[in-house]
Amino acid sequence: MDKYVVWAMIIGISLVGAVGNILFKIGTNRWGAIPPGRFLDISFFFEYLFTPAIFAALVLLFLARFLIGSPLSVSGATETIFVIVLLSMIFTLIFETVFLKVVYNLWTYAGIAIGLVSLTLIARGMNPS
Repeated sequence: MDKYVVWAMIIGISLVGAVGNILFKIGTNRWGAIPPGRFLDISFFFEYLFTPAIFAALVLLFLARFLIGSPLSVSGATETIFVIVLLSMIFTLIFETVFLKVVYNLWTYAGIAIGLVSLTLIARGMNPS
């Protein structure tokens, strides 16, 4: 498989995952603080699950995880998963800043910058066959 196709898949998977993350956050905001034991209440469980934003988020997150099989089929698991997770974090940070108006501190941006350096190093070593 062409390396550009692999990278397009990785970026697409990361974007789908980031949109799922934002939808999950939007859906969860509706509920306020949710103690873990609340999920044992079956009526809450189904009401939470079928909150439209949460259900859509779960579908997108499943789709993103399912599609990981394509880049995994031609690249190492550790490097592929790391790149997807890092890109998903970056896209989520961007979407959260733009759409939810979340403000992060300098440490968060420094961590993302370090992640981008590691992404560059890993990308140099990725050799999709």
